[in-house]
Amino acid sequence: MNRKLFSRILLASSLTFLIQCSPGSFKSENSPTSSSNNSSSTGGGGGSGTTTDDLAARRKTLENAITAASMTGYSLTGAIPSSTVPYIDFDRANGNFVIRIPMTSFGSLTSIDMTFPEYPGMRLYIDYVSSMPYTTLIIPVKYVLRNVTEVPAKLPNGNAVPLFPAGEAPSRAILLTPNKERKVYLYLSAEAFGLFAETSFNPLASFSVSGIPIQLNDLIFTITDKNKLPLGYLTLVGERAPFKGGFFISHKIDPKLGKILDEYYLN
Repeated sequence: MNRKLFSRILLASSLTFLIQCSPGSFKSENSPTSSSNNSSSTGGGGGSGTTTDDLAARRKTLENAITAASMTGYSLTGAIPSSTVPYIDFDRANGNFVIRIPMTSFGSLTSIDMTFPEYPGMRLYIDYVSSMPYTTLIIPVKYVLRNVTEVPAKLPNGNAVPLFPAGEAPSRAILLTPNKERKVYLYLSAEAFGLFAETSFNPLASFSVSGIPIQLNDLIFTITDKNKLPLGYLTLVGERAPFKGGFFISHKIDPKLGKILDEYYLN
């Protein structure tokens, strides 16, 4: 009898121990799951990924760099009408470059407003600033400084493009207005881009010295920011029959700034 009683007591004790140690009844203040979650959310203790806070901090750093960058340029001379209007600008809210060319007389392009299905977000239109028309191109960051592998491009008259602020001439030319009388071309290279707009007049026809007409090949003006740092060039291209004259604007983008713009607007 004593042996049976002892066996029953031992069995009861074992059951009680197993129940107390079952998964449902065991709780730890430092369980592996809890520790792992804390580690991944704070980025400490060898976390495996970038945290939301890290990404937000990086975005803020990029935003500050873009805000501080000088990307608005004006003509250095008053010979060009409304030289206080920026010819080179950047829309920070949408990540678009804005290029303006003064058009005192632009024939059939006085009311143009075009978009391009093959280049979503790009727009070519006439913008009136202080009652003066400007041929204006909106070009998103994603089309600049990439996929440029074609042969060197030239002006419609066959000449090399005017002063281009890059180590190499542009390697790609895109005709933006194939069905218009006045053509507008976009030029791209690995370091810069340019815009050439034909005019309905010869931009160099009225230049003279002491009343004697002067035949100029091109007339170049530097485009600078408010601190007089060069951002590009505005070139008046003379008419060479049968080819029309026009205005050519070129703009170089600092490679470091280009990488910042890519990361901020494309990622």
